[in-house]
Amino acid sequence: MNRMDRLFALVLQLQAHGRRRAQDLAAEFEVSLRTIYRDVQALCEAGVPVVALPGQGYALSEGYFLPPLMFTGLEAGALALGADYIAKALDAPFRAAAESAQAKLSNALTAESRRELRQVQESISFVQTESSPMHRHLRALRDAIVGRRVLRITYHTYGKPAPQERMVEPYGLLNLGHTWQLLAYCRLREGPRMFRLDRIDNALLLDERFEQREDRRPQPEQRGLSEEYHTVVVCVNTAKARWLLEEKPYGLVSEHAEDDRTMLTFQVRDYDRLARWLMKWAADAEVLSPPSVRRRMHELGIMVVSRHASALVPRHEDITDRA
Repeated sequence: MNRMDRLFALVLQLQAHGRRRAQDLAAEFEVSLRTIYRDVQALCEAGVPVVALPGQGYALSEGYFLPPLMFTGLEAGALALGADYIAKALDAPFRAAAESAQAKLSNALTAESRRELRQVQESISFVQTESSPMHRHLRALRDAIVGRRVLRITYHTYGKPAPQERMVEPYGLLNLGHTWQLLAYCRLREGPRMFRLDRIDNALLLDERFEQREDRRPQPEQRGLSEEYHTVVVCVNTAKARWLLEEKPYGLVSEHAEDDRTMLTFQVRDYDRLARWLMKWAADAEVLSPPSVRRRMHELGIMVVSRHASALVPRHEDITDRA
């Protein structure tokens, strides 16, 4: 990083954090303390009001802010694409905000940057193929998260015959690519949980407020660490593996190709859920272990054959045609 970039970044650090110690800034930019002292002096000489707070570090004078930034066409394109995704993926208030932000961004660009922005927008696009179920409850969820208010939801747990009513303390929303999750503390289960938005039938915003606690905040990266996971090994025809893997298989942790077959390893909590998904590929895939999953695949196969057994009995018109 050259000095001009570092001076600009230093102002951004002070603007974002309020105050920073010289030692922390030196570590952040990987320079010596003496360099930070010289950089601060250079900023002051350039008219940036940096003040030294004894024992606390450096800060910008109250009310100071950087003038509007100039974006390159590619930078503006990245922001515009994000706004375009939000406009198509979220609800009306976010859609209006995204469209307004795009208009302001375009107006702040030079003619050349605006031309580059149009090229980016014309070459990359997001298509919303169907309305997302999350839209029904997004506003209530967002209000609950911001206002720290308790939600009463009616939720379908996978494998359960009927939905349950849950009282939850919402902490945030998480997008996992193909699904959205509500991060919340579940009072019924007395622990942090993640709830798929498309499994929520009803979401009622209550007047009761809750106090946020770190020990109740769900941590997506630690999801399921306290639960028992099981290893399932599946052998699939290598020619079909490419198409199977396109679906981002449930619980897949590794794959290993061996000539005409590919070994897939899964880590799952629910055998039945994986077995039912594998039935789509039953003609080209075989569960090698554990025996319990092999048995479940066999049971499901018998169910399929039994349900379609009538197709094995020759119909009268078929016999007539052959005659």
